[in-house]
Amino acid sequence: MENNFNKLVFLTQEPAREAIRRKHGISSKLFDMDILDGIEDACREHNVDFYNTGRVIARNIPYRENENEVKKQINAALDAGCNGFVCMNDIRALSVYQAVAERG
Repeated sequence: MENNFNKLVFLTQEPAREAIRRKHGISSKLFDMDILDGIEDACREHNVDFYNTGRVIARNIPYRENENEVKKQINAALDAGCNGFVCMNDIRALSVYQAVAERG
């Protein structure tokens, strides 16, 4: 946040419906949601409204069946000016690296 990464994307493996439930105040303590807690806290501390400026992209399992949809969502986030990605592990980060590389 101190380096102007203020339009964040959280790339998770948890189903998108959980993130949406979370947005509306219903919580389930999954590891990915603990990370979402930290993102929300950091945004609040820096007066950034995560849900209006950022995005949650759920990369459901199995990955191969959802790969194209995830890439579309990553590209849509980049098109919208999102400038920071939080990925739950290297495999999820690889999707971001590939999308950015394809864009030059």
